Amino acid sequence: MHILEILAFALSSNLDNLVAGIAFGSTKTILPFSSNLLIAIISSSGSLVSIIIGRNVTTLAQKNQWIASDVGAIIIIVIGFYLIIQSIRQREVQPISFEKQVESHSRNFFRSSFVRLQRLTRLLSDPLLADYDHSHSIELQKASVLGLALTLNNIPTGFAAGLIGLNPTLTTITIFFFSLFTIWLGLFLGSRLIAKVLRNWAGTLGGVLLVVLGVFELFN
Repeated sequence: MHILEILAFALSSNLDNLVAGIAFGSTKTILPFSSNLLIAIISSSGSLVSIIIGRNVTTLAQKNQWIASDVGAIIIIVIGFYLIIQSIRQREVQPISFEKQVESHSRNFFRSSFVRLQRLTRLLSDPLLADYDHSHSIELQKASVLGLALTLNNIPTGFAAGLIGLNPTLTTITIFFFSLFTIWLGLFLGSRLIAKVLRNWAGTLGGVLLVVLGVFELFN
């Protein structure tokens, strides 16, 4: 039933949640359980939809299911390498402090001329931008926007997971609970020294997990 693949996929899909939790924990930003729950529901629902689409594509290609599976594995590998490269580039460019990024960007965050998709993608690199009013609290409205942003990375990987045949129900449930746990863990670790290491290397770890998963599926 691809249990190990599902666990690896769910973990890699939620490392952005860990980074977001660390960001909130390090700045003592409150994220209530209701907000954490909403983020988990949104991210797992987005993954479910993309997995089902991938499974349907595989069903349509019944005579050549191995092709769909190989394509899914290759997509996962490409996404994994992309995450690794992006993580390395972000570490090479020394950013200003997280707090200063928020101060310089969040004033015009919801008033900017960028399209909504661009706003969501900015949240992936600066999760604290979700706290646009500097209240140090992530209420449900903010959590819904953050949840949509965190779901963006799960859409292509979810589609690929559907192509390689991962069980939609079990994968979605696993992603849901991993989402709850990783954000909570990030909040817990936010004020600790290990938080900086995890924040810097989460993208690389997620990429490596996806590459390993993709290679395994490609040659399995």
